[in-house]
Amino acid sequence: RAPRRALVIGNAAYASVAALRNAGNDAQAVAAALRALGFEVTILRDATRERMLGATEAFTRELAARKAVGLYYFAGHGVQLGWRNYLLPVDAAVNAPEDIAGRCVDLAALVDGIRRAANPM
Repeated sequence: RAPRRALVIGNAAYASVAALRNAGNDAQAVAAALRALGFEVTILRDATRERMLGATEAFTRELAARKAVGLYYFAGHGVQLGWRNYLLPVDAAVNAPEDIAGRCVDLAALVDGIRRAANPM
């Protein structure tokens, strides 16, 4: 039976837009449910881009090292640009489409990291 790892992020307190009411609570509820199912959970609330990138890198590296089943959950704002999806950290200051790639978190990078981990699920 493979180990189970989850990274849960709930971003609600955005600097540039109105706060989200439920993102933090949703992340807490999902983390609790995953723990009850036997997952080791890392939870971040109101994460900056730097924290999101670091946690995501550590998560995918651990999946590969432990051959763990992985689950990533994000509650917060997201955008799509040029057929790419981005998660918004709380410190994202997006004033033009050109800002998105450098100030947000590209979801494709996460998916590629999970794919490279070659975990069993």
